[in-house]
Amino acid sequence: MKLILSTLFVLTLFGAQAQYGYKDEGVISRFRPGILWYNTGWRPAEPGKDRKYDRLMIDATYSTLFDKKILETNVQGSFGWNLHTMWDIPLTTGNTVSLGLGLSYKHQRVGYKGVLVQSDSLRTTTLHDESEFPGYPYRHQVLGTHSVAVPVEIRFRAAKWKHLKLHLGGYFGYRVQGYQKLWSNGNQEVYKDKQLVDFNPLTYGVHARVGLRNWALFADYGLSPYFKSSGSSQFTTLSAGLTISMF
Repeated sequence: MKLILSTLFVLTLFGAQAQYGYKDEGVISRFRPGILWYNTGWRPAEPGKDRKYDRLMIDATYSTLFDKKILETNVQGSFGWNLHTMWDIPLTTGNTVSLGLGLSYKHQRVGYKGVLVQSDSLRTTTLHDESEFPGYPYRHQVLGTHSVAVPVEIRFRAAKWKHLKLHLGGYFGYRVQGYQKLWSNGNQEVYKDKQLVDFNPLTYGVHARVGLRNWALFADYGLSPYFKSSGSSQFTTLSAGLTISMF
């Protein structure tokens, strides 16, 4: 608690330093692009300098599986989140077009319907209908990943500080961990498997954001299959959600 209060005090102090010293309040407002609205660092922003936006972003996401068609998913287990730290590199005067480059952490979860069957001998994983397994004890299953990635974006935004914006980009990264988690009918038994036999550690895909100032709608299409064997179910992921830009 002391650390949180100290941090808030420092941010307020920075804000007080950045808030005054200019006669035109409209100019001051352009220095404040996100939730850390009054924080310009150790010094007030210099007049005429291109403003930087969307440098720390958080996505709240809902994901589903895609295998030539969208597969049926369990809503309860399909929420995840992403964290992005980005450099905003202006390409035009006023930063109406910029390049975004950075590092992302993603925790993606999909509550799938069906039964995943793993074959140690064939090194494959296939998704089957539950009707093929009478008496199957689990009724709630989740596939999840923890991954890091390098995103690259081209960013378009209106000139005003209350700007409309569009981000188009892609990413390439590594799935640090993949797992399957299952719950029994009464949730009395929980099983977690971190040793998926043909888990694909590489992740890459495309994404987009469209929004206003520090809020945006987010969509992500993963191009890398979840499992690497050609004999496995070749599904990828679709994600959508909401992005908030901290500053």
